[in-house]
Amino acid sequence: PLLSYVGASLPGGWWDYDRYGLVPRQGEIVVDPVYDSVWPMGGYIDGDFDDWVDLGVFSLEQTLPVGPDGGYEMRYALAARDGSWVSGSDYLYVGMVDAGHIWAVELDGTGVMLDAQGQELWRLPLPVGDEDAVWTYQGGMAGSLWWSEGVGICYRQAGQSLIHMDGTMVHGGEKGWRDPQGFSEGLAPAVDNFRTPEQGDIWGYVDRNGEWAVSPIYRRVQDFHDGKAIVELPDGTMRVIDTAGNMLWESDQGRMALYQGDGFSYYCHLEDVDERYFVQVLGLYDLDLKPIQSEAVGKTLYAGTSGWLYEETETGTRLYSSQGVRDIPAKGSLNYILDGLLIFRQDQPDGTALWSAYDMEGRELLAPVVCDYMGTITDNGTGISYLYVQWVPGGRCDLYDHTGRHLISTASYPDVKDGLITARTDLSFGYQTLEGDWIFRISLAKSQGD
Repeated sequence: PLLSYVGASLPGGWWDYDRYGLVPRQGEIVVDPVYDSVWPMGGYIDGDFDDWVDLGVFSLEQTLPVGPDGGYEMRYALAARDGSWVSGSDYLYVGMVDAGHIWAVELDGTGVMLDAQGQELWRLPLPVGDEDAVWTYQGGMAGSLWWSEGVGICYRQAGQSLIHMDGTMVHGGEKGWRDPQGFSEGLAPAVDNFRTPEQGDIWGYVDRNGEWAVSPIYRRVQDFHDGKAIVELPDGTMRVIDTAGNMLWESDQGRMALYQGDGFSYYCHLEDVDERYFVQVLGLYDLDLKPIQSEAVGKTLYAGTSGWLYEETETGTRLYSSQGVRDIPAKGSLNYILDGLLIFRQDQPDGTALWSAYDMEGRELLAPVVCDYMGTITDNGTGISYLYVQWVPGGRCDLYDHTGRHLISTASYPDVKDGLITARTDLSFGYQTLEGDWIFRISLAKSQGD
């Protein structure tokens, strides 16, 4: 597999412009630094953001001289991560569709569906203007589609269209809807196109064929999860409905929220208390909308991240969720949770902040320390999460594993890719293993001039 590297940093008016090349783990350069960017194509393919897919394909962005006047424009190429194939720089836009497909737009505005090996499957003209899509040669959407569950949402100036995986298109103007959002469980929120601006947007749900599946009667809507969606009526009444629009739960007090994190999901009926994210918990429900007995009900808690609510106690912090109660011996604000790693920040009178890290069992992983930032980072190649401490803004970082064991120090923020760490300074770029061994390093001094 090839890795992208920064091989030059060119000074600009407001910031430096990095130039990227390609190199294997063995360290011998394959492509010189000629690209504006190199992106490994991948993404989450589920609404819960649990399943990350890597296509094994690079998107290669390059500024090229085009036309007789010598002007420059951005072009994209596709390449296999192992270098086994590469396309020409023939596209204005490329994007991932799903685990096996890529959407690209050619110079004349034609949309092309490709497989993950770069083979063309079909093509569809995307006319300029407001007929089907907005696209421009530079600086515009370039026919970019929002793909979800095998359906592409093609935006245009007046209404939108849906494009299916076989290349067929459904026009929203003909069906009476506009502004469709992403699909979840086969349905996408959309606005009733027959309402006037004075009436405000009224939302419903359309199916893959562009037909109304749930009538547009709601002021706000959310995605479906486990066959249910949270909606709000124009009078402020909250409901949970099924995919046929049937009411499963209703209340004219507070609002309903779906909390998710670390593999669990539940509904929380709550009342907002103030702008600092404190809420009064009116009830907890499982995904079948059956009440959950919880100490959180009736309390005013901070609406945290990853499905946990919390409050400060005399001995630390107490977390609440559908999974029960967890006591963590740490004070301050719970800044972040990821994969069972908790980051706390405690502001000090002198303007500094004490940062610390714990696991969900309350074990201290990193003792409180004054630093610029403490956070977590995930290797998308391996799915492993790490802790890091940044000591000064944009400066040296220390990387730790999930047990708090120190791994390596880096000169700047550590990007982790497939078990390797990017090491960037003003004068060099390279890759190191988690043990600190260099597998590649290149000087940036030559591109910096004086």
